[in-house]
Amino acid sequence: MKKAILITLATSWLLLTWNTYAGGGMMTTQDMPVTNLTSAYETWSISGDLAQKYDLIIRNNNITSDYEYNNKTYYTKKISTENLVVPDEIKQKAKRIYFLVEEWNSPIFYNKTMWAAADQSTDVKKEYNYKIVDFTPWKTEYTFNTIDLVKDLKDGEYKSVTITLIAELSDTDKLYLSNSAYINIADKQSILEQLNALKDPTWTSYYGYYDTDSIGKYLEKLWEKMSREEYKKTLTKVQTKLKSLLTKNENSKKEILKSIAKETDFNTNLDKYTLYSETNNLLSNVSSATLGQIQKLRSYDLIDWIFGK
Repeated sequence: MKKAILITLATSWLLLTWNTYAGGGMMTTQDMPVTNLTSAYETWSISGDLAQKYDLIIRNNNITSDYEYNNKTYYTKKISTENLVVPDEIKQKAKRIYFLVEEWNSPIFYNKTMWAAADQSTDVKKEYNYKIVDFTPWKTEYTFNTIDLVKDLKDGEYKSVTITLIAELSDTDKLYLSNSAYINIADKQSILEQLNALKDPTWTSYYGYYDTDSIGKYLEKLWEKMSREEYKKTLTKVQTKLKSLLTKNENSKKEILKSIAKETDFNTNLDKYTLYSETNNLLSNVSSATLGQIQKLRSYDLIDWIFGK
């Protein structure tokens, strides 16, 4: 009798197990009370439901980079946040609402509770590889110190960041409330070149391009007054001198860049830097034409050797 009962119980257990995997109306994996998965799903549904409910508002929340301002400034950057709308329900359910400043390809981590921004300037706070900026509903634009936007910014280093409005509903649930605005952080040289372009929008400068072929022909006229060997020696000396002048000119440009410590210094040094840049173009083109003549002479020497001259 006991043996029959054991067999019956074993059979029932096998059928129960089979129905579980076959989906035969008995106990399924979806019926199993897994607390962590249920909690995660409920947390996710908060942002999911709010995103669906306020989809039109969120899609019309537009943050833009102030390109006109940012292209000619190095130490500060600006975004426009006009007409951002955060529904009252999201305000009530969110632990905090802020701008998330992200460097490219950084993992997302959130941890600390942040404090209010200073009255006169936007306070940017570090959070691991990210930065947090407090959201103020009435503000239509935000200006940041560039050095606060990225990690360990160095002179001459190109950086790019994105800024997005975020509602933090819990430690694991975030709702994006806007698009991501891109801010490119160029080097000082790029800012000076941009300012020079704004100063001369019709491109009337004649120092950007030189016809190296015409320079070469001019050099060949000098050749008419000397032998090939004399011409070669002269070109070699000229090439050495040009390299030295290029190095000195480049060092002068670097000194100007190093001397720029605040935004007004760009306009103060613009004309001087432009002069060095134009001189660099001239020296480089004359150097290219001279090098072309030296290469031509070397080919002539090879041809003469081949033909036994």
